[in-house]
Amino acid sequence: LKDAAGELRPNVVHALGRLGRPEHGPLVAPLLEDSVDDVRLAAVRLLGELGCRTYAGAVSKHLGHPDPAHRLAALTSLADMGARDFAAPVAERLGDAQFLVRWEAARALGRLRASEHATAVIALLQDEGAEPPVIEAIGALGRRDSAPHLLSYLEHFDPGIRWRAVRALGQVDAFDDASRLVAALGDPEDYVRLMAVRALGGLGSRGSAGAVFERLRDPNTEVVHAALWETLYLGGAAEQKTLPGLLKHEDPVVREAALELLSAGGRRESLPAVRTLLRDSDGAFRWRVVRALGRLGEDPAVLKEALAKGDPLTRPQAAFALARVAPGETGPIEAVLKEAPVPLRLAAGFVLGRG
Repeated sequence: LKDAAGELRPNVVHALGRLGRPEHGPLVAPLLEDSVDDVRLAAVRLLGELGCRTYAGAVSKHLGHPDPAHRLAALTSLADMGARDFAAPVAERLGDAQFLVRWEAARALGRLRASEHATAVIALLQDEGAEPPVIEAIGALGRRDSAPHLLSYLEHFDPGIRWRAVRALGQVDAFDDASRLVAALGDPEDYVRLMAVRALGGLGSRGSAGAVFERLRDPNTEVVHAALWETLYLGGAAEQKTLPGLLKHEDPVVREAALELLSAGGRRESLPAVRTLLRDSDGAFRWRVVRALGRLGEDPAVLKEALAKGDPLTRPQAAFALARVAPGETGPIEAVLKEAPVPLRLAAGFVLGRG
């Protein structure tokens, strides 16, 4: 930092950043006053990356720098530091002459959760092209009263803006606007539908459970996965009746998710359907099936058979499942200590030791 030629010194600063150690802050801070502009700029960025909040005051001085690159770097750096007490000077940059600086100021305020500046951030929606960063900032600020300013963007021609608006409505807890998010479940873009499923789950909108369950038939697998997991929060008994039918879905991840949901929900009425999966061709899936049977309280006789005759993947899990549903029946587990492969003996020994 002291002896390298001027053009090399910014690279030294970047190398310190690669190390990522906050204790390097005292080495970097003096470089904010360096004679080489690239070094000063690199120092502003690095102090934020290192989370050196002690130097937030020195970094904030670059918010008024004549070069927009310095102002942008200072905004990002203060947000990286979580320097909430500098929200006011950050908010002043919402009126910057350079549009990229204005947009970065909005992002920074969102990251700082500076909700007292929500009105000024919302006003920035008037900037042409500002919708993506500003909508993200509005969501991050979490002000429920900002929801009306987001609703119109659900109909925007740009799917990138639509999904951001959907997500932001979930972030601001727009429970009263759940019906608008339900409509977004039918959006032609996959990612918009995905965000709508997640937003409705986050809102806890049980009245939307039926619409979310309809997404189990979505053509996009990721949307199906999200709809399955939101079952834990939204699904009533009527909707969850569809889950056993998904245990034989062609997508293995959907099958696994349905199995996890049924076992996590303790739905014992699904035991017959789950039990049939012990014959599944996928060994890793059979392992999950045995675990689910233990969670659901399967008949010990079924688990004893899996322990005695199962494959190398399922037998260790059968030992754990049997100990869960019938903790007093240690005989079958003790028996495998004498003849079983090492992984199964280890599992059996662990179960018996824990008991």
